[in-house]
Amino acid sequence: MMSKIWKGRKKSRLAFDRNDALLSVISQLRLRTIPRGFFRFGVEPDFDKLQRVAGKYEIPIDWLLKELPAKPLYMDEFYCATIPVTFGMIRIFVRSSAGYPKINQSLIQNMKRYPSQMPAFPVISQDVLLFCKWLNQGQRELQFSLPTEAQWEKAAKGLDGREYPWGDEACAGISNTLESVHNLPYCVDKSLGNSSYYHIRNMGGGVEELTSSVNRSYQGNPIGVPSNLHYRILRGGTCEHKMDLARCTRRHGNIPSLYTGFRVVARKRDAFSSSYEVYSTHFDPSPGKLIYVKLFERMDATRVLASIGGAAPVILEARQIEAGRLERAIRCGSEMIALVEHKQGEKISCTALAVPELIAQIQRQIEESTI
Repeated sequence: MMSKIWKGRKKSRLAFDRNDALLSVISQLRLRTIPRGFFRFGVEPDFDKLQRVAGKYEIPIDWLLKELPAKPLYMDEFYCATIPVTFGMIRIFVRSSAGYPKINQSLIQNMKRYPSQMPAFPVISQDVLLFCKWLNQGQRELQFSLPTEAQWEKAAKGLDGREYPWGDEACAGISNTLESVHNLPYCVDKSLGNSSYYHIRNMGGGVEELTSSVNRSYQGNPIGVPSNLHYRILRGGTCEHKMDLARCTRRHGNIPSLYTGFRVVARKRDAFSSSYEVYSTHFDPSPGKLIYVKLFERMDATRVLASIGGAAPVILEARQIEAGRLERAIRCGSEMIALVEHKQGEKISCTALAVPELIAQIQRQIEESTI
C-alpha cells in the first residue's frame, strides 16, 4: 500500500508564513497520507493467543486484556509524520521560538548530547503542546496534534491486521527493542526496515510515543477503568523494553519510560471531521463487576492494598492468583483486574482471579452485554 507524501500547495500559493525554521521541520516530518476508511481497531478475543503472548514476554495477562475487543472503525483522512520528532527538530524549535526555557531540562540536556537524527526523549505533555502550538501558529493550512491511539494504530497496522508495525514476525534485527541489544533509540535514517503498512517508520521500539488518548475501556470490554488509571496512553515500545510493547495494538503508559517521545499528525483545517465512538465512559464498581485496580503493596500473605481513587482503599484478596503474575504487577506498581465482591460506601473488597476463571468471567460478561 503506497501512501502519498504531503507537499502542501505550490510555492506561489504556499499557505505557510515565511518561516524557514518551520518549513524545515515540516519538510523533515515527511507527512504521509493515511486514507479515510475502515480498519480493524483493537484485538480479537483470542484468549489462547493472549496467554501465549503473556507467557512469552513474562507479563501479566491483565495488561493485554485492555486491547479487547476488535471492531471496524471508520477514520477520516489524516497525515502522519513518517518519523518521530527528533532532537534536530527540537533544536530548531528551541532556537526559533520562546520554547527554550519552557520545555523540560532533561530534553534540553539530551538535545545537546545526542545526534540530531535520534528521536527526541524524554518528552512530557507540556513539550508536545508547545511544539504543536509553534507548528500551528506558523502556518494556516494544517492543524498539528498528537495522534489519538486509534490514529496511531491505523498508521501502524493498516488494513492487513499485522502484529507488529513491520509485519507479523517478531524480528530483533528490525525492532529497536531490548531484543535488538541496542541500548539507545536508532537514528531515524538507520531504521528503514522498521516501516509500517503505510510506510511510517520507527513505530516498533526506540521511543514509546505519546498519544492524545487516556486509558479507558474500549466499548464492548466489560472491565471498568477507574479515574486514577486514566493515564496518557503510550504506543510503540522502547529500546529498554521487550518486543511486546511494539505490538500494534499494545496499550501502555502507567509507568512511562525514560525513552518517551512523540510523533505528530495533521489534518487540513477546513476538513470535515467525523465523530467515532471508541471508549466506554461508564465505571461501575458494584458486586459482580470486573474492574482494574492500582496495586500498592502486600498487606499479608493473601491480601494486597489497592486503589480505584478516592480516600477509601481497596482490599484485594489474592489467594487464588498465580504468584508470578501478582508479584510482577506489584513490583511495577501497576494495575490488575479484580472481581468486586462487596461494596459498602466507598469501601470495596475484591478478588483477583486465576487466569482461567478470569477469562471465563470476561467471556460471560461479553456475552451478557450482547444479549
